[in-house]
Amino acid sequence: MVEDATFCGSFKERLDQNTAKACHCDDSPEKSLKVGCNATKCVFNDNKMCHAKKITIQGNGAKHESQTMCGSFQC
Repeated sequence: MVEDATFCGSFKERLDQNTAKACHCDDSPEKSLKVGCNATKCVFNDNKMCHAKKITIQGNGAKHESQTMCGSFQC
């Protein structure tokens, strides 16, 4: 599957509360965020920027970025 080739490049494993605070993992979701995108076949990719209204990342329990994938990807 094409979406299996997507991943979250800024992924950081949440090891403990200190890690969560350092990467702002406990913060509320951003209302506006510019997200770069290299998924050339995704309908939301416009000039290497994601324009999806809602971006989700899959990979609950991931230990490495390769265990994540873009849940918003559409071909």
